[in-house]
Amino acid sequence: MNGTQAVDPAPQAGRNAAIDLLRGSSMLYIVGFWHLLGYVDGIDGYKNAVTYPLTIAVLGLFTLMAGCLAGGREVRRGSDLFQYYRARARRILPPYALAVVLFVPTGLLRWPDVPRGLLLLPAFDGDPLRTLWYVNILVLCYVLAPLLLMLRHRLQASGASRAWALGLAAGCSALALALLVRLCPGLDPRFTLYFPAFATGLLLARPLLDPQRRALTGFQQVGLMTVAVASVALTVGVDGRDFETSLRALPMATVVPALVVLACTRRWQRLNLPRWLQAVSYASYFMYLFHRPILRFVTDTAVGLSVPQPWPLLLILLAVGMPLVVAISWWGQRLYDQSLKASSRAANHSAANTPPLVR
Repeated sequence: MNGTQAVDPAPQAGRNAAIDLLRGSSMLYIVGFWHLLGYVDGIDGYKNAVTYPLTIAVLGLFTLMAGCLAGGREVRRGSDLFQYYRARARRILPPYALAVVLFVPTGLLRWPDVPRGLLLLPAFDGDPLRTLWYVNILVLCYVLAPLLLMLRHRLQASGASRAWALGLAAGCSALALALLVRLCPGLDPRFTLYFPAFATGLLLARPLLDPQRRALTGFQQVGLMTVAVASVALTVGVDGRDFETSLRALPMATVVPALVVLACTRRWQRLNLPRWLQAVSYASYFMYLFHRPILRFVTDTAVGLSVPQPWPLLLILLAVGMPLVVAISWWGQRLYDQSLKASSRAANHSAANTPPLVR
């Protein structure tokens, strides 16, 4: 599995079914529940003391899996660093830029937000973009990722044990996080909440994703479950949207996703998933970017046809809106992947046919 990709290639043999299951399920929850119900007037109470922490855990899970996939690539020298950033930018930023522009005519953003969004300023100026704030945070995570991978490699190359290398790299990631918070007062506090999950996935990618590793002993399982329960208990008393900014939610956003990935990759790596769920996993990045304009279009169309609310409109969003989101996102991701492959082939062909003196 290519660790440089935010979204993997089209469904194929040899994929990690557990990752597809978790990533697809996470995106269905965010798009099909957490965001979709916001388009239906008259359905209240779905954001509550249960769903708020659940949403934090789900976003932590998605972020940790992004770190796991990024951690599958070795970054050892400056040239690897350049290749990493180039690959990340090509895969993430153009679709993100398109989403920023499309959010304007649907009323989700204003035109002055477009240049801010394209420069990723909302992650630093205290005025994050609606929904797209998560992509800004993910980009920051990817900026720091190769530096941690390079540090891990240097430590291991110098003779440090794997445990020491991981520990020192984790310490450096915590220091980097503290420095960012200190130097950027306007930094989106949700970066502080989710970066530890990303760093955990990045540094522990192999043990988390390798189903061949020795099974946990009963004592280890009890210990990990105790830590998970304690991390959830730590959030008792945190109310509503405060979950997104409270440091008390940080352990839950990291520990619970790590345990979910650890358990699922050891049980379900070769699970035979339905193709529609594989498609959702494959299209997950484009789904996150473009679901709001699509759901807004379906909602406005239904309201224009005088569809009553709330339940008939909810049924239309689930039966028409969600399949439309998945289908458009899947085709968009596939076309974009094909365009990236075509441009890479063209660049390689051009380089191969360039006279040596010009090279």
